[in-house]
Amino acid sequence: MVKEHSAERPYPGLRPFEPWEGDIFFGREAHTDRLLEILHDRHFLTVIGPSGSGKSSLVRAGLLPVLPLGAIGTGSDWRVAILRPGNHPIRSLAEALLDDEVLGSELEGLTPALLEAELRGETHSLAHLLAQVRMNNPEADFNLLCWSISSRRFLLTLKPAAGKVMSPKFSSIFYWPQAQSRISAFSSP
Repeated sequence: MVKEHSAERPYPGLRPFEPWEGDIFFGREAHTDRLLEILHDRHFLTVIGPSGSGKSSLVRAGLLPVLPLGAIGTGSDWRVAILRPGNHPIRSLAEALLDDEVLGSELEGLTPALLEAELRGETHSLAHLLAQVRMNNPEADFNLLCWSISSRRFLLTLKPAAGKVMSPKFSSIFYWPQAQSRISAFSSP
């Protein structure tokens, strides 16, 4: 998941740190440890803070580089679906999941529109989708992290566009039925 790059400066400027800059991202170890603890215990995490406070850097350079090291005891194969929900959050999730480095090879032939329809079809749809991937390929032993990069307004009000209240459907996609508890999937909106 993390490509090899080298950090040339002690800070990236105004952009967020990237995963390959983890070696120059310091001073937030306690925060990273807390994110790992929450992911381990709850498999769901929300990072909320003011604009410019380092939320993206914390996830990109603090959390992402340590996940493949087995930091939460769930293995080292991590696939990360990064999405910006915008006005069509379920479509954005479908597009992110179909990325070649996420589930694209396992879901070959599915279009974003077809996957969106499947995700809209039922509660626990992401758990069912991952169970289907594992049933089709029993050797598919990986963890999935869905990282939703959202504006603070979206996170707090669940309104993807002015005046439109988002249904609970988007969040219900991430709920896991008890029968699917062996599936390692994580969400970080």
